[in-house]
Amino acid sequence: MKYSVIDITKKIIIETKIYFLIFISVIIFTSCEDTLIEDPNFSVDAAKIFSTEERAQLALQGALSQLENNFWANQGYHQLIAPAGGFLYRPGSGHISEYNNFIFKDNQPWPENVWDSNYQVIYSLNVIIKYFEDNYENYESLTDGFKNILGTAHFLRAYEYFKLVRLWGQVPMPLEPAVGITHTPLSTEVDIYEMIISDFEQAKNLLPEGSGVPKKYQGPIKTAADAFLAKVYATQAGWLNMPSLWEKAKIHADIVINSNDYKLLDDIAVLHSTAGRNSEEAIFELQSNYVVNLNNLSQAYNPQGLEVDIFGGYIRVQPWMWTQQLGDDLYSDYTKNATTDKITEVRDHDPRVDITYIDSTFTKINGTSSSIYPKAKWASGAYFYVAKYLDPNRTSSASSRNWKVLRYADILLLRAEIENELNGPADAFQYVNQVLDRARANGKGVYPLSWDLVKVPSKEDFRKKIAWERMYELIGEGHEFYEARRRGKDFLVNDFLIPVHNNFNDPILSTTYRTKSTDDDIMHLVIPLSESSNNNSID
Repeated sequence: MKYSVIDITKKIIIETKIYFLIFISVIIFTSCEDTLIEDPNFSVDAAKIFSTEERAQLALQGALSQLENNFWANQGYHQLIAPAGGFLYRPGSGHISEYNNFIFKDNQPWPENVWDSNYQVIYSLNVIIKYFEDNYENYESLTDGFKNILGTAHFLRAYEYFKLVRLWGQVPMPLEPAVGITHTPLSTEVDIYEMIISDFEQAKNLLPEGSGVPKKYQGPIKTAADAFLAKVYATQAGWLNMPSLWEKAKIHADIVINSNDYKLLDDIAVLHSTAGRNSEEAIFELQSNYVVNLNNLSQAYNPQGLEVDIFGGYIRVQPWMWTQQLGDDLYSDYTKNATTDKITEVRDHDPRVDITYIDSTFTKINGTSSSIYPKAKWASGAYFYVAKYLDPNRTSSASSRNWKVLRYADILLLRAEIENELNGPADAFQYVNQVLDRARANGKGVYPLSWDLVKVPSKEDFRKKIAWERMYELIGEGHEFYEARRRGKDFLVNDFLIPVHNNFNDPILSTTYRTKSTDDDIMHLVIPLSESSNNNSID
């Protein structure tokens, strides 16, 4: 990859206001060579750019906008990790079919595009972080505004590397701006996680305190860093088999829960509507709007013709995901041999099904009806849709539906999992039952049933149940690749997703679903050939 480091200024009109977003040191990928080369015409007066909080904020917004506006950091990212995660499906042949079946290669185009977009963001953030490192011995003298800017830069860089290490394992870890010709070696997963933790800890030191009262999301605060630290330690504990880190995950999850900075919204239907944008449940949310953020998730998930008659609905749900949720004995008496009528009878088993999925039929804007699973009786209708990005105000591909990267329900479910791993299930139910209580219309319904020692008597039972519960709650929110793998390959292959998929006997359709690979290389994507063949530091 060749990176040309340039300074781009764009004028963007948003809600009648003009914002000048300084894309400081944006990394433009101009070829497939893996060298970093300084643009000879590039010159930035860093002292001037960071001379005021307003200017520095524009530089940060430039980096953040790459996350919110770049196709491969947003919609394209979901289109890759959804099928590669296994719970969702992306129609297509060739390399797309390979993602669906857990076959990963170094010449596949989408992983390369996602790789490039991640490093584009990282190098922009490195410019901001490096300036403050070089010009301040400590950060105590910084104003609160500058601390927030720098803290957010560390937060975003940690987030980007957290994505990279889970997708690829060992990756290059540049922490400096792209200047000159550079061949960056691979860092070990342990070293990358240490850097991620360091960045999140620095973010925690610099970001503003929460108010102790749940408020609308306005950007990451200190406890947002704690939330990610809990996930980082839990990922190492499970995926890397470092069980001693469950205790550290517990510490940070408890900080988040005890802070009272966040809450579950009472109505999950509101959470997944346009009114749920930047809610009190949001810990980290990437913004979208009708003017700028055209690479939105509504187009990726919503079926063509439902809201606007343009291509869409690229990401769909595996049929066994629906029947798995119906069939879980904690939710209903549904069996895998049930008829369509029986499925209809038990739809009250979990209100999240109607809120989370578009299934059976939907009416297009032209008045015609379209049948999908489980009503459709043909293979092309075997997949249905995620309903979390519906936007009735859409008139084009643009949407105002944000990407809820991390929300409070995730942390409650994680805390339940942590407690089970440390001490067994007895004291873990209190956390998962908060999420289940909200799911059944804040306790007004019957299903999903609360968990207890009768229903989930052992640590092993809880481990399996919580893995599925996380997907019932979080599917379609960008977690699928990681959730499938974060308890390790044995769990994935023997106890979780793969046996359900590969042994699925569809009660509705007489159709065959291709088996997913169980090879040793299913845990990570493969470093793109454009990187490995041109980076002299990668063997």
